[in-house]
Amino acid sequence: MHTHSFSAKLLMNLEVEKDMDRHERCWFGMECSPNKVLYLRTGISSAPASSHFGVGFRIDRTNTDLGVAVRARLGPTRMLNLNYRFP
Repeated sequence: MHTHSFSAKLLMNLEVEKDMDRHERCWFGMECSPNKVLYLRTGISSAPASSHFGVGFRIDRTNTDLGVAVRARLGPTRMLNLNYRFP
């Protein structure tokens, strides 16, 4: 996995996996944070092909993430993640 932060507002990630019995799989993702509250995310993956889109909010100790994964066989899949960070 390779992660590169171009600035405090843009993060890119690339991962390649190869198993002996399967074709290689690749993942690429980006996260843009225009401010300290909002996070915009997108990504693609191969084998099977899918694309991902999401938005995250960080307010005080609470993180809320909403996402959609679009898969060829399943179609869109919605996701919700709620986190609380204890002191």
